[in-house]
Amino acid sequence: MARGRYLSLDEARKRGQLDQFCKEHSSKGDMELWNRLFVAMSHGGPPDSIRKARASKTSSQARDADCTETRTRRGTSEDVSR
Repeated sequence: MARGRYLSLDEARKRGQLDQFCKEHSSKGDMELWNRLFVAMSHGGPPDSIRKARASKTSSQARDADCTETRTRRGTSEDVSR
């Protein structure tokens, strides 16, 4: 592989030169944001605090028992007559 001005991630991985890649491609980022993203990705979703906040905003069966605005997708109800 011909190496250009900078080492590509693929080249660095194959050559075992990830330290060199990091030096050439340094950047600044939000570590707190990264940690939250990493936790969400590794645990399959948002942290419990976010999950609980979202759950409080969703509908409950008791509150929405009289709701008639829900539409059923065409062709999915059991009493479809053809």
